[in-house]
Amino acid sequence: PPVVVEPDLPLVVSITRLSDTQVQVTWEAIAGRQYSVESSTNLVDWTPSDETITPEGTTGSWTTTSSEGDSFFRVIIPPMTP
Repeated sequence: PPVVVEPDLPLVVSITRLSDTQVQVTWEAIAGRQYSVESSTNLVDWTPSDETITPEGTTGSWTTTSSEGDSFFRVIIPPMTP
């Protein structure tokens, strides 16, 4: 899938199809910061993943089951909760 870069979003390093049903998204991260991955089929409507990822190093990654051929992914920094 193509990589779409938006200002103020983490830089996605790669999107890799691991198998017919698995996709892995990898991005540049700050250790300890929380990230979330969103997916879309049209680049307009975005669906958040069910988990928040907190990398321990400078690279974050997230793997999902995706059978849709035309899926797009982006990584966001979710709002801080009090």
